[in-house]
Amino acid sequence: MDPYVKQGYLVRDDQWGGDLGLREQKAIPHTLFKGNDYWFCMATDLEGARLAIHVYDSKGKLAENDSWQKGRFACARVLAPATGTYYVIVEVTNSPKERTTWAMVYGYK
Repeated sequence: MDPYVKQGYLVRDDQWGGDLGLREQKAIPHTLFKGNDYWFCMATDLEGARLAIHVYDSKGKLAENDSWQKGRFACARVLAPATGTYYVIVEVTNSPKERTTWAMVYGYK
């Protein structure tokens, strides 16, 4: 989140984490507010693992405006067009282990 904090994003105390098997997904519901700009970032400490993160609206439509994945890190950005429940989908797309621990935080401005 460091690059985004330098751009003025405030990191919330909310955090999520756990462990996932390969290609297993987890949906995290979260309320976003119209007009706010969000970055959701996840990571793992496991070398060789790859993660994916995407954000969908309540109708199942991809809502993110930008996303990236680099090694053990992945982020997705949403400029919320409406207030409501959105779903952050996290996934382990590659891993040298059967289960991979991960953590996610978010910032907004």
